[in-house]
Amino acid sequence: MPVSGRVPWLVSLCCIAGGIGTVQAADFSSNPLTKEQLAGVYQPVELAQFLPSGARVNSVDWLVNQLKLADAIGRDDIVESTLERLFAIEDANLTGLFYQANMYLKRQQPALAMQSFERLKRVAPHSVQASDLAEIMAIRTDKKADYQRARLLGKSGRYQQAIEAYKTLFPYGMPSAALQLEFLQLQGNLARHWLLVKQGLERLNADYPGVPQFQLALANHISKQDPADPWIFDTYQKLALMPSVGKSAATSWLRALEQLPISAQVAQQFAILASYYPADLEIQRANQSAISRWHTEQELRKDPTYRAKLKGLKLLEEGKTELAEAQLRYALTARPSDPEILGGIGKVYLRHGLQEKALGYFERAQQLDNDPDSAAKWATLVETSKYWAYLDQGDALVEKGQLKRADQLYRQAISLDNSQPYAFTSLAALLASQEKIRCSR
Repeated sequence: MPVSGRVPWLVSLCCIAGGIGTVQAADFSSNPLTKEQLAGVYQPVELAQFLPSGARVNSVDWLVNQLKLADAIGRDDIVESTLERLFAIEDANLTGLFYQANMYLKRQQPALAMQSFERLKRVAPHSVQASDLAEIMAIRTDKKADYQRARLLGKSGRYQQAIEAYKTLFPYGMPSAALQLEFLQLQGNLARHWLLVKQGLERLNADYPGVPQFQLALANHISKQDPADPWIFDTYQKLALMPSVGKSAATSWLRALEQLPISAQVAQQFAILASYYPADLEIQRANQSAISRWHTEQELRKDPTYRAKLKGLKLLEEGKTELAEAQLRYALTARPSDPEILGGIGKVYLRHGLQEKALGYFERAQQLDNDPDSAAKWATLVETSKYWAYLDQGDALVEKGQLKRADQLYRQAISLDNSQPYAFTSLAALLASQEKIRCSR
């Protein structure tokens, strides 16, 4: 990725949309995208366009941009024809030599790649293009084993170690768009990096518009936190018809749908996906299951208490706690063992600061819910409620002068979650007051 001023670990790529800026001259910005750029990223998916642009067709800028897009999308035929036209205008174009070497590397022609690299070093030995190409050549030669190890760490789930290995290999950031995507996807395996990775993928899509692999990566990343996002389904639907990423997009589409509760819209999405892949048995079985579940759901919705459950959970999501509580309590009269209703009422108590009552409902929901996908959710809610319940109980005991038992509860809270400051603060205040009492005697 021959650009100047690379920023480590969130590498922004120079803008190529509309032919703005060349690799040789343009310093990219690591600032967030503008509203206009961000809106462009989330426009309906379109393939990168390689049609001539009037008089600019033979300009160096236009040809360089054409090269970058063609390389990113995997169109080596366009890379080759563009290089011919570029070298006819500027026979030692630095970016041209960079992409020529990359093309030869993809074709498993290392000798020809080395010739391009040597020429690049002769023309501009200290250029960013030469530096980036040196890093790319290195992971195919003397640093090949280190690169393979970094990738293996990622594949084996040792994500933080893999990230550190990539940083060691590429101390100034990723030298190509493909490696940038690879690194962002690696970081995306850690939840704490979600926003950082999302911004990196948005930048990649803004700078390389219409590249299916980059669009799919962004949709997959968003689906980790919001599988119901309408943009990702529009993206999956369009990418599923593209030969280069079609099956991968279809699989991602299916996995996102499987995370959602059944509804008319979800059932329709399953049907569309099934129509795209009539010979795929997994997709066809999923569609039949969706049809059956939607039929069952429609029958359930004839029951007013079930409708109250759905309405109460929706109101809870919208922050309308009092209205949600009324609906959920009505639903509970006919469905006392429904874990979703019990969990919803637990959240109501949690919002009212009644931690012990919330804990009781969460623990009961946890016991009744046999869905393994819900286990982590209930465990988190139970742990959170216990943490705050211990603090409330400790505070109450301090008021009563039962300091030893309060000390124990604060320490129990810390053992549950030592990332929060509140139990530490309460314990410190308690210890300070005890010390003050001792000193006054």
